[in-house]
Amino acid sequence: MSYETLVHGVNIDPGVAIQLDDNIALFLGTDLDVKFYSDGTDLFLDLQNVGSGGWMIAGAGSFPSPDAGVGSAVHIWHGTAGSVGGSSGSSLIIEHSTTHVINMLGPDAANMGIRIGSPTDGNDRAHIMYLGGSDAWRFRIDQTNRLLWSPGAFALQEATIISTSTGELTISGNDRTAFTTKLLMRDNVSLVLGTTSDAVLRLKSLTLAADEELVGVIVGTGSGSNHQGTAANSLVISNVTADGDIMMLVQTGGDSLEAFFADADVGLTLGHGLPAVTVPVPISLTGVMNIGAAGTLTISSGAVAITGPRHTLVVEGGAGSGADILATATGGVDGDLLILEITTTGASDEVTVQNGTGSDTFILAGGLDFVMDNVDDIIEFLHNGTEWVERSRSSNS
Repeated sequence: MSYETLVHGVNIDPGVAIQLDDNIALFLGTDLDVKFYSDGTDLFLDLQNVGSGGWMIAGAGSFPSPDAGVGSAVHIWHGTAGSVGGSSGSSLIIEHSTTHVINMLGPDAANMGIRIGSPTDGNDRAHIMYLGGSDAWRFRIDQTNRLLWSPGAFALQEATIISTSTGELTISGNDRTAFTTKLLMRDNVSLVLGTTSDAVLRLKSLTLAADEELVGVIVGTGSGSNHQGTAANSLVISNVTADGDIMMLVQTGGDSLEAFFADADVGLTLGHGLPAVTVPVPISLTGVMNIGAAGTLTISSGAVAITGPRHTLVVEGGAGSGADILATATGGVDGDLLILEITTTGASDEVTVQNGTGSDTFILAGGLDFVMDNVDDIIEFLHNGTEWVERSRSSNS
């Protein structure tokens, strides 16, 4: 280019360019409001050489003032966002009448983000950074990386409390929520189940008095609640809002088997679906022991197959078909108790339990058969692993 000097520091190449020497400024505005110059190295735009104006960069017509209600801000404008203005203290406002983004471009493995600095903590006090090499977001707070969010992983970098100041915190998985180490519930914090908080698990750190109400866990006081006291650091499992039951099951071969069932209206059942229940410690009973109602068994060719500890016997052919004998009872194992009765008094329903030896037979006291011809006749046996051994009998005919 070939420049001609117009005045000191200002040169012109007609029809091509105007050139200003170092530190020669171009002023805009009647009062020299804006100053624009280069010092030979850097370019300066002083928006407030005089006054307190901002800078509007307009990509469309009919643009507003850049500093209305905000102060000195750089305002990039591509259309009105509607009846909303920038917040006080904003240094940069980007406005558009439709969807818009801030687009950072860089090589595949480059890191791109926003950094925040301060005099005390330096220029990387905090940042939000996309790590191109690992395709992950990194969040930094107070000079420490706190969170790494990558595909399929949300990795907090420190012990963290997730809380709400009001309402519920909802974690909703499409199928389930998995914990690979442990879920820690601290003392006196409830694990609540059900939409209306129907069931609760809580570790109570202090002692619990008998019949004491515990808000959100145990309902009713005095005669309305009926429970024993517990020592400190006891686990409480409770139905709270409904007249519900508690069931525990185990699984074998694809089938769920009931191991524990508590019904407030009926009682407690153990091992309903299991082949046996073993209690390796002494049992202390403070109430009445009840082995349940007698199940009815019909004799077939001198034999029955037991299904419980107590049965009433029906002669072969049905009640009133004539006297019968009972020689064997299958289904027993070592340690089983068996109580036998008959259903109807009279010779036509009489059952004679025969003495014998061998598998599932009856070993009777003194080798004497026992004739039952009255509904109050009872005989009791203990299984020795092979036969039923008589423990007692009561003849009331």
